[in-house]
Amino acid sequence: MGTVLIADGGSTKIHWARVERESGEVQELVTSGVNPAVMGSGRIAELFARELAGKFRPGITRVEFYGAGCKGVDACGAVAAALRPIVGDADIEVESDMLGACRAVLGNEPGVACILGTGANSCLYDGVRIVENISPGGYILGDEGSGAWLGRRLAGDVIKGLLQKELAEAFHARFDIDSQEIIRRVYRPAPGEDAPNRFLASLAPFLSEHIEEKPLRGIVKEGLTEFFERNVAAYFNGRPTAAMPVNFVGSVAVAFCGLLRQTALELGYNVGTVVQSPMDALISRAME
Repeated sequence: MGTVLIADGGSTKIHWARVERESGEVQELVTSGVNPAVMGSGRIAELFARELAGKFRPGITRVEFYGAGCKGVDACGAVAAALRPIVGDADIEVESDMLGACRAVLGNEPGVACILGTGANSCLYDGVRIVENISPGGYILGDEGSGAWLGRRLAGDVIKGLLQKELAEAFHARFDIDSQEIIRRVYRPAPGEDAPNRFLASLAPFLSEHIEEKPLRGIVKEGLTEFFERNVAAYFNGRPTAAMPVNFVGSVAVAFCGLLRQTALELGYNVGTVVQSPMDALISRAME
């Protein structure tokens, strides 16, 4: 039956699972995230060589890598090339994290699937493939409601002095960082520091820790509203919004699940499944 290596790859971390289909044994590992849309192929290969080499038992016959930024021949090829020294002659399939989310929350059923984590994405799925995908735009041009968007929005209020004194003091105490350092980390990150999108996403937990504060709750509500209005709405062109649940994968979706469901209802949508990670469903699928 073979052994499958599954990867749920985000910009912040990658969750790996080596699945022996005959015995059902699963070996799991978490490594640093990659995103070929914002990282060079050499950096990806370096990370895989350092963090994966020798970590999995031999015998892998197939790899299913679902990753952020894995769209197009160049991006998918960079990830496959970085994996090849690790898995030898195994078959390698590199697909978008969006397709992984679809397979996890929808299986073979059609519907709308979304990702809200470090980044954001969404699509209309026909049960086999993605048939419509509004470009997320990335953390500068889009990614509404994502960790990076929320962190960017929060950081903007911090550096402009728009947060009330108590919240500003709590922010600086939480992260031990001033406005000038925030600006440097976004525009001039030093070698070895997180990419700007990951740095900004690292600020987002402050919002969940203080979600009862009206200004911070307002930032999250704004991001979620924009996510629905600028992304999800397009999939319901000509059909009632309550007719098809909108399903979510990702840490931000889970962290703000209550507000996500409330915002969706106010806009006329119905939120279905919300899960942190698609991995459990992808493992079950691999064993079928």
